[in-house]
Amino acid sequence: MIDPSEAERALAWLEKHAKQHAQLYGDSLRKERAIDKMEALLVKGLHNQNIPVTIVKSHARADERYQGALDEATEAKIRLVEHEDLRDVAKLRISLYQSQVKDRI
Repeated sequence: MIDPSEAERALAWLEKHAKQHAQLYGDSLRKERAIDKMEALLVKGLHNQNIPVTIVKSHARADERYQGALDEATEAKIRLVEHEDLRDVAKLRISLYQSQVKDRI
């Protein structure tokens, strides 16, 4: 049984954290785009060093800066997924409460 106060708290949590979720989503997108930008900058730099085109992307992706961008994107995605899971729990709690109320009618 879901207590009505639990459903109310879940709803309040969703409302309170809506902006945070949007921010986490935006951060995740920015970090993913930063990977592409970092790769492009590294490829450009390697091209200027006359590295063969066939291996330029491999060299760029092995660079510590590129790996750092990947790590940052991964951490941003982890925070986003964790928050989405908490949102799903809150939504489920509300849904269960709604089902309980319907069953009583």
